[in-house]
Amino acid sequence: MLTRDRTAALVLFALAAGAYWAGLAYPSGTLAQPGPGFVPRLLAALLVVAAIALFMGGEAARLPDIGFADLSIMLVIVLLLGAATLALERAGYRATVFLFLLVFIAAVERRPLWLAILLSGGFAAGSFYVINTLLRVPLPLSRWGW
Repeated sequence: MLTRDRTAALVLFALAAGAYWAGLAYPSGTLAQPGPGFVPRLLAALLVVAAIALFMGGEAARLPDIGFADLSIMLVIVLLLGAATLALERAGYRATVFLFLLVFIAAVERRPLWLAILLSGGFAAGSFYVINTLLRVPLPLSRWGW
């Protein structure tokens, strides 16, 4: 019997197959030096696993019901992500991540302002140091160089 879950699983499987096929156009590289086709193939394989779990219909494959009370929080998060995407190149990585996390921790998670400032500032500075300095992946800087 073809239920909604099984139909969705088949659609996910078809999307995964298409993504994997599209990833074949790029070299996969190795685990130590992944190529541009590595992540699309990995994500497609994970999507196949999720589709199989959904098709089998186990309770582990079921997502919890999301009530309408959570809808406003989801919209705030989507708007924050959109604003962060637009601001990243203009304001730089550190300022964007700091402001995104500050609003998220203080407004959405409703934590004290001092804790939100401490966590968002520490994460923005620490992640910039790890990604930009240690891993040598250039991140956007603001017009003022920070």
